[in-house]
Amino acid sequence: MRENCIEWIEGDKRATVTTYSKKFINKLKAFSEENPEEVQIIKENQDGSICAHIPTYYVRIAPKKKVSEERKQELREQFARFREARDREERCGKTQS
Repeated sequence: MRENCIEWIEGDKRATVTTYSKKFINKLKAFSEENPEEVQIIKENQDGSICAHIPTYYVRIAPKKKVSEERKQELREQFARFREARDREERCGKTQS
């Protein structure tokens, strides 16, 4: 079992994150490169986990947004129109060359 942990002391401005999750490791590394003054990678462990310090305002708990079936259908149709337009442009561009 591999534990992922976020901990901070109430009132502190910094939290410590330890994770094995590739998704979060990649995010932490990207945040560290973009904002080294805010996100510091403390340790990359041999077991693949990472430990980092982050601002506490990075920590949030949010449920997945629910999308209605109607909205999903609208998005499918929108993407289909986009793909059709893109394909038309590609065909036109190839015949003009």
